[in-house]
Amino acid sequence: KFLVVICTDIKIVTESWGSEISWTFGNCTSNQVYESRQIYTEECCQLEGDYRLLCKDSYGDGWNGGHIEVNGKTYCSSFSSGSVMTASVFIHGK
Repeated sequence: KFLVVICTDIKIVTESWGSEISWTFGNCTSNQVYESRQIYTEECCQLEGDYRLLCKDSYGDGWNGGHIEVNGKTYCSSFSSGSVMTASVFIHGK
């Protein structure tokens, strides 16, 4: 089996306190400071497989209603307290 690099759009939707938000997904990481009530799209390219998605909040009170979307699925929308929420996401070829 060949190893396939998959490029995925990561959609970040912020609500209030957007500047507290960051994330890592496998080898990819947020590369900017987010503003409140905005939508961002960043590309993440890595090998096909299972990866840990980490939603992080620098203040420790969650994402205040914001969320992240990978392959059309929403993650971290229930992240309402603490500094980190994790999810496992499988990236596969078309």
